[in-house]
Amino acid sequence: MKSKPVAKQKETQKEEKLLKEADKKIETGLKVFESEAFSKLTTRASIEEPLKLQVFDQETIQEMAEFMANEILPAMNAFGKRQSQYMNLMMTLNMETPARNARQCISEIERRREALREAETRLKKLLLKFKQLRKEYERLKEEPLKEGEDEEERNLKIWKLQVMLEDTYKKIVDQRLYIEGAMKHIHCFSEAYKEIVKNAGMENWDEEDFERAEHEFHVKRAFTQAMRDFRNHGCV
Repeated sequence: MKSKPVAKQKETQKEEKLLKEADKKIETGLKVFESEAFSKLTTRASIEEPLKLQVFDQETIQEMAEFMANEILPAMNAFGKRQSQYMNLMMTLNMETPARNARQCISEIERRREALREAETRLKKLLLKFKQLRKEYERLKEEPLKEGEDEEERNLKIWKLQVMLEDTYKKIVDQRLYIEGAMKHIHCFSEAYKEIVKNAGMENWDEEDFERAEHEFHVKRAFTQAMRDFRNHGCV
């Protein structure tokens, strides 16, 4: 009968042999995935000059850049919102009574005011981030290398900060468009509100006036719905 230490040793040797065989199989299998042929199947990084644009040359890019700067960006300043003021008024202020339209104006102004507040907060955060990045960037540029510090690692940090600064600056510039868009909405509905109140003689209206006007609104809405049902289905 074999002693326990000998049996244990043989079992260990058997496990080591199996592990070596498994390592060999894995190594053989990895050669397929590490081959140049397999790389061409799975990524474009294997082609010559992988970062070179395949469709656009420098002349076309310059032409597109000039068109963007001279035509598209100025045109975007005329929008900065999803819909025109006309569409906003036609689609939103279509209630049966002036009181309801006035209330709708107030509701829309409140929504845009909240959007403006959020955009303002985002802008302030971006400005704060830009100043912090700028301070760190200037510190690394001017501060001499410390003992044992790798120069290449320092340059990579500076480069990373440059990229982050550029990205943050672009977001700051774009944020202005969203802020102005929200302000346009507020101005549009404010002017509409003034016009509604003036034409309906509602200069000093309050909640009590609105509740009285609700009766008129629901009667008119019922007639509108009845006419719509009659046209569509031939009955009310």
